[in-house]
Amino acid sequence: EMKTSWKYIRVSALGFVGGLVCPHHDTTQSNGTPRAEDFNEMLLKRRTEIGLCIENNAALVIDGDKFKVITTDGKARVLKKTVEGGEVVEERIGGPGSFESIDWE
Repeated sequence: EMKTSWKYIRVSALGFVGGLVCPHHDTTQSNGTPRAEDFNEMLLKRRTEIGLCIENNAALVIDGDKFKVITTDGKARVLKKTVEGGEVVEERIGGPGSFESIDWE
């Protein structure tokens, strides 16, 4: 039986990237809430942090100070989210192919 009443917590993880990271960002969790909604709420509480959102079927590959996005379906994305003027703003980062410089600001 899946637990349906729970909340996300912030953990320090391994420190490969700064800010908040949300894997499977485009899915709905077992409590019936889209992960994107919960993630946006957490990001609004930590307005100075960057959010990296990795959709289902995507991976963020980091090599030193460069990254690239790989997907299994050719559609999945990685988004960078920030808070501007009290609103969450998102932009797609990377794409299939070559490595790009990391800009976590």
